[in-house]
Amino acid sequence: MPYFAWLRHKLWVEKWCTKEELKKAYKKASIKYHPDKNTGEKAAEAEKMMKKITFAYEILIDDWKMYEYEKKQRELIRISQKQAAKKKAIKKRRKKK
Repeated sequence: MPYFAWLRHKLWVEKWCTKEELKKAYKKASIKYHPDKNTGEKAAEAEKMMKKITFAYEILIDDWKMYEYEKKQRELIRISQKQAAKKKAIKKRRKKK
């Protein structure tokens, strides 16, 4: 499912990883990007990355959140496809005139 590729990429895990592997990857990433470990110029970047990692972990670890996330992504794709089809139809009508 392409909906979770971005989330898995943030935690550096494979598509069929177990919950234990996911927890281990999250701990490793959170240690690397924890704001207390990164100071100075890297602090702001580390804080952003930590938020992304936490968001990804919270969704991937919970089956219900995964379902809701996938549903939301499908809806966004469907809406963008409808908008693209409308734009295409408008361009076709303009060409006919």
